[in-house]
Amino acid sequence: TMATNPPSASNGSPWDYFPLALCINLRERTERFEEARQELRKAGLKNVTFFRTERQADRDKAIIDSHMSCLQYAVDRGVPHVLIFEDDVLFQDNHLEHMARVVDFLRQRSDWKVFYLGGFIFRRVERLSHNLLRGGVLTTHGYIMKTEFAKEVLAKRPYCSGMSIDLFYTCLIGNNAWVHVNPLVCIQRPSESDGTWDKRSLNKSGWL
Repeated sequence: TMATNPPSASNGSPWDYFPLALCINLRERTERFEEARQELRKAGLKNVTFFRTERQADRDKAIIDSHMSCLQYAVDRGVPHVLIFEDDVLFQDNHLEHMARVVDFLRQRSDWKVFYLGGFIFRRVERLSHNLLRGGVLTTHGYIMKTEFAKEVLAKRPYCSGMSIDLFYTCLIGNNAWVHVNPLVCIQRPSESDGTWDKRSLNKSGWL
């Protein structure tokens, strides 16, 4: 189900560039829902739609299903791009300054498909500037996707059985994801992961 934070007056924030912002939350994780609401408001995002879902036995499938539902929601509304967060997102200092740089990039370039606001960077292909890098990126706690590319992702959904959302996106994007670095715009808050990758609960102690 979708639940929306009420909008407030715009003050020229970089967030105004985004026609749709979504945040994924497992319904039973009420503490993370409240943490995410507070964190997104503190970051300056005043109009966020929460996608709240039920737990499934296959946790990786459930996470992909949630991201795909968000992409379909964006496609159905005809927006040019969508901003998607997971409920453990944690913004870095001066994030609005960095987001202004991200928005400038998105306005000036037309060849991007996915832009990550944070993530694990495992391969650098191109450094556009001190802050902007293209390469292979994992983790999906905060990213922007063009809805034209979202249609391609949704079409490939039947072929990603057994994958995590991170691996699925990497298989489709390859080393052509963009990310803001030095610093990342946002990281993951230390908390227990809902996926299966963290078998030793490393992220609960802030490993990422």
